[in-house]
Amino acid sequence: MPANPLAEMIGYLTEFLSILEACFTADSPESLQKLRIKCHAVRTPFWDRFKIPLHAHRDLFITAAPFLHKFPDDRNVIENAVRTVVSLATMRAMNAPAPELSTNDDEALRRKTEAMWKQYERQGDDLLNAKSLLVRLEQLASLWPAGEVETVTQRRRSARWPTQRKRDKKTEARDKWIYKKCFKGIPHLTILAEFRRIAPKRKWAIVSSKQRIRQIGNEYADDNGLARPPARQNL
Repeated sequence: MPANPLAEMIGYLTEFLSILEACFTADSPESLQKLRIKCHAVRTPFWDRFKIPLHAHRDLFITAAPFLHKFPDDRNVIENAVRTVVSLATMRAMNAPAPELSTNDDEALRRKTEAMWKQYERQGDDLLNAKSLLVRLEQLASLWPAGEVETVTQRRRSARWPTQRKRDKKTEARDKWIYKKCFKGIPHLTILAEFRRIAPKRKWAIVSSKQRIRQIGNEYADDNGLARPPARQNL
């Protein structure tokens, strides 16, 4: 049987998301710098192959064409996946601004820090959207008879990022913390502000909006058979 036409895109999404999320939650400037070097190493083969974004868009879409021929109704998902892969391949790896900058007396510095926070939040949303897209892409790939995608994804994860499972434990700790805060009725914006202060030190995965705070609280409750937090918390 032919190789799964979506395996390559899934592999790229997995690699790029792993390193960009690691940068996003780096606990120090030194760690961020080291991770940026790794990020460059991960993305270099991509650009050695495609040279420019136009070629990447074209060739990734051509690779996925056999899937579209069989499942034409999923064209929008595939096109979005192609754009997302190229976007992640060009995205600047960044980290949260230092908390002390937000309280600096220098007005110009405070405004610059606010702009950095907005950029940080946008990138967080982009990474969350990319993760959702990856899940959807893997669901579509399972429709293909070759059954190769899971092997490709797991191989890339284990080869590049053997600490992936450790991050799962951290995600569990993060979600439990958020659930407890939500259950106490603390406003989501207040939880988000506190999360921004402590997440880099605990190396927790990104949460960039109050909507996501609420979603995580509900999901943790559902997954663990607990009561959901109050429906409204001064949103």
